[in-house]
Amino acid sequence: MITTSRIVGRTPRTLLALALIAGCGSGGIEGTYHHPQGAFVLELAPDNNASVQIFGQTVICSYSVQGDRVDLSCPREASMVQSMLGTLARNKDGTLSSASGVLSKRTTS
Repeated sequence: MITTSRIVGRTPRTLLALALIAGCGSGGIEGTYHHPQGAFVLELAPDNNASVQIFGQTVICSYSVQGDRVDLSCPREASMVQSMLGTLARNKDGTLSSASGVLSKRTTS
């Protein structure tokens, strides 16, 4: 039989576990990624905003992470960027696969 004191005693731990899971959000995907031929640079910020530098322009988008999938959402006027990068796959090696190729994460030294 579960008593009220046992339920109340577990509630803080359960809430803490849920908060930690929710706080993981994008799961360390943040950072700067580059196209191997230098066609564009994708920057994913912790606040789920993304910027794409392409053809001397910067396009501001947003992104969400669902498992190993990263969905980029760009303004209507940036349909080319949306079609190039709309959905990316996160690879085990930390790269992102897109319709335009594999993007590598830049590391700071």
